[in-house]
Amino acid sequence: MVLRGARADHEALGDPLVDLGILLAYWAANASAAGPRDSLATVTTLPGWLTSSELVERYAAVTGWEVSHVGYYRAFCLWRIAIIAEGIKRRYASGALGDKHADPDALERRVRDRAALAEQALSGTGASAF
Repeated sequence: MVLRGARADHEALGDPLVDLGILLAYWAANASAAGPRDSLATVTTLPGWLTSSELVERYAAVTGWEVSHVGYYRAFCLWRIAIIAEGIKRRYASGALGDKHADPDALERRVRDRAALAEQALSGTGASAF
């Protein structure tokens, strides 16, 4: 499998390509990739890290699995992140997170940025968002 960590809620039961999709959702495409960054994406732009394409190639070589539709899985996982971020944003706005402080504009940008990235990833698959 790709990576096994402490976050069991982020791994998929069933199709292992969803695990690859979530990894790619957080992975910068290449060192010069512009756009919103998560903590993993920031690290993956450093020298010595694989590009996302190299990661997919290596994954396919090691597992022997067909990865031609990996863009769909990345898009699915980016939508999933956007939905989770929307839930966090709404919980914060309703006061359900208590006295924790967050920047509402940053929360909104995270939702919109991930949704836009998902749409971009999906457009490269030949599938439709609707």
